[in-house]
Amino acid sequence: MADFDFTHLPDIRNLRSSLIHETLFSRQVFQLWEDVLLSQPLDDPDSLWVPSPAQPAVQRAQHSLIRWDGRADLGQIISEKFGIDTVVETGRRYYYQFGKPAVIRVLCTVDEKAPDITLAERLGPLRRLEIKTRILQKSEDERSLFDGVPLTFDYTAAAIVRLRDSRELLDLVRTYSVEGQQIKLPANFIWKNDHWSYSQQGTSSMIYFVEANPRSVMWNPIDTLYSAAEVAYTPPGWQEDMQKMKRCMATEP
Repeated sequence: MADFDFTHLPDIRNLRSSLIHETLFSRQVFQLWEDVLLSQPLDDPDSLWVPSPAQPAVQRAQHSLIRWDGRADLGQIISEKFGIDTVVETGRRYYYQFGKPAVIRVLCTVDEKAPDITLAERLGPLRRLEIKTRILQKSEDERSLFDGVPLTFDYTAAAIVRLRDSRELLDLVRTYSVEGQQIKLPANFIWKNDHWSYSQQGTSSMIYFVEANPRSVMWNPIDTLYSAAEVAYTPPGWQEDMQKMKRCMATEP
């Protein structure tokens, strides 16, 4: 097995710096919103929606970092960032469309006095992050655009990084497959430790979500819980399949 050595990497908290947003997170794959911002005058709701100057990519990247307290409805927090926003100062309404990013970044900071939550409440948003939004569609006369049909996008946690603090001298990493199964890290990987949770009071974690496998969101994460890790989740029949595999490998050709 390869010797994984990440000692040269900087403190992962630098991933919130302006430089990393300019060089990496400004790419469209990390952006929550489409790069075209449409708007129309407030006093003429039947007028055309036209492209308006959008925020610079770096600012949009910084705003694409979701901040979460680990308790509120994360899907609702993100879903409310899309749709029509009325700005009296400019005299226009703006339509923010979901950009279907490849990766959604969430900074989870849990207050020291936050209430305890159940296992199901911890697993829920990680296993299935449901984002509800709408898209603009052309009207029949094709002169204007209107709010389209509702759409739902499912994301799932691909990685959680527990940020170092006075209790932990290193950032701790936990990763998952698109089916939600925890990926076992090499024995010599010093950034692993299963004795923690992103929901622990007084801690901060970066959570990275990717689009979910359409099949995996139908699985029940509680009934198939496999070990004590945060989302140590395995699909139905996993253990039986492993036993069959072992028997096949042990069979003489």
